[in-house]
Amino acid sequence: MPIILKINHAKLSGADVTLSMRSALASPQIRQNGEIIKRGNRSYIVTGSSGLPVFIRLRGRLVDPIPKVLVDDEEVNLVPPLKWYQYVWAGLPILLVGAGGALGGLIGFVTARINAGLMRSNMGIATRYLAVGGASAASFAAYFIVAYMLRTLVR
Repeated sequence: MPIILKINHAKLSGADVTLSMRSALASPQIRQNGEIIKRGNRSYIVTGSSGLPVFIRLRGRLVDPIPKVLVDDEEVNLVPPLKWYQYVWAGLPILLVGAGGALGGLIGFVTARINAGLMRSNMGIATRYLAVGGASAASFAAYFIVAYMLRTLVR
């Protein structure tokens, strides 16, 4: 499910500048008037409403798929931050680090990122929490299956 968010800032009023992502795991893109803007040296340069260049920087968040957006070093909130309990629910698969080391951490982190994307979806609240719980359960099952297969291969 694609994510498209308009970047609202005084320097961009009247300019059609958006952050878009094909999915919660995809890299974010900045678009102006539908055209993809190439990233320069750590920032994107778009044309502001005054015709002058405006610098946009994206800073990733640990599991939240929506990055922090800085317009000329001023933070712009595209969406409200996830609540602490949403982070806890989405981040449950990270507990696999304790059980499975690097493999558990990899599976847990990827699933936590997917879960945060599900928390950002427009599904109903109960459906969202059930989907996240299902993805978390699937990640635990996937860990045990992959760990068993690796252990069998090593022997």
